[in-house]
Amino acid sequence: MSVKEAGSKRRISSWVWVLIVLVLGAVVGVMLAAMAPPAGGPAGPGPAPPGLPSGSYRAAYALSAVDLSLLVALIYVYARTFLETRARFALGLAIFLVALALQTFFGSPVAFVAFGFGPGGLGPLLSVSYVFETVALSVFLLLSLE
Repeated sequence: MSVKEAGSKRRISSWVWVLIVLVLGAVVGVMLAAMAPPAGGPAGPGPAPPGLPSGSYRAAYALSAVDLSLLVALIYVYARTFLETRARFALGLAIFLVALALQTFFGSPVAFVAFGFGPGGLGPLLSVSYVFETVALSVFLLLSLE
């Protein structure tokens, strides 16, 4: 392939990549929310979660999946950057993002139910915090891809 041919290949916009990650995360999140036990129902062997507004509880499921998809994309970007450049800053960001992804997973309603606990009365607060996290991670991914 000549240099001219390689230069003529179209590169997908950063905006499109962020949108793809958001849509994939939303699809997985909606699927998880659809499979979630009803709010206030038993969540497994642990104590039953108190009655939660079903909409905010399911929104927290979906938004946590979106956040995790954004974090996985960011981990990929910075791990690839480290492998290409050996920049220690990129490695540090990748390690930080792995820790943030683990915190996001273990703080999500998906993990609560998987380990047999309900998220308590935090359904609406979880959703609001996930909205802020989603916006921040989306901007971070967009800037990282440019």
